[in-house]
Amino acid sequence: MLATVTAVASTSSVWILPALRALELDATSVKARLRRALALEASEKFNAALADFKGVIGLDPNNRLASEGMRRMHAAAAAV
Repeated sequence: MLATVTAVASTSSVWILPALRALELDATSVKARLRRALALEASEKFNAALADFKGVIGLDPNNRLASEGMRRMHAAAAAV
């Protein structure tokens, strides 16, 4: 997963706008919400990322990437 987060970090700004547009068209898009969450995490916008990870879990309770992202966000909050 670290490789995924690292890859997102280099392209986070590129991913946020398309994800926003996709969510405007379909607010229930798990893929778009997850991409935005990863981009927000890479941009160190942890509260916003956590909200998106929670949104993914609400739409897809078994989503492993969102569950892992939530754990990372909670760990980041505890470290502050």
